Amino acid sequence: MVKHQPLQVYEKQVFVSFVTGIYGCRWKRYQRSQDDSSRWECIWFLILCSSFLLLLFWAYFWLVAQNDFNEFNWSVYNRSGEWRDETIPILASTTVGFSYITFLLILALFHISLGQQLNLYWVHKIGVLATLVTTISGVVSVDDIWGDEWDILLVSLQVMVLLIYITIPLAIYLAPLTFTCLCIMDRY
Repeated sequence: MVKHQPLQVYEKQVFVSFVTGIYGCRWKRYQRSQDDSSRWECIWFLILCSSFLLLLFWAYFWLVAQNDFNEFNWSVYNRSGEWRDETIPILASTTVGFSYITFLLILALFHISLGQQLNLYWVHKIGVLATLVTTISGVVSVDDIWGDEWDILLVSLQVMVLLIYITIPLAIYLAPLTFTCLCIMDRY
């Protein structure tokens, strides 16, 4: 009687397969690599990070400018002669782009933490470039149409920094109140 032994036994790595499959469309085990990422893929990671930061800035701008949406629509109306709410498509595309780029950035950070080679799928590369170009053109267009709104953004950032400087020491001061140590005090 002949005994058959398996040549190799692989442990299932479902999470690694999921991350590499979605990020780089490499679903098979033999397609994954733990080699160092190429310089080109590192550049794509930097492009992904810069588009995330630009979209974060863009989303913060629209959050701050929320009270002035009517003024923005009037500026568009004075240029085009047709009244329509231009903020809805801008906010929708910003939300979709920010969600997409954030998801890809989280997958890339998982790749780095798992020691996998970065290999962004070409469809995602097109999506990242399209999002980046759309956001840059949006910033340029808003600067052309509504350039005086950038001053409100600077004031908002100054207030935000002040709130952060107050909140962080307060949180550090109050954090020990949430700790419980069973050897010192009884919980009940």
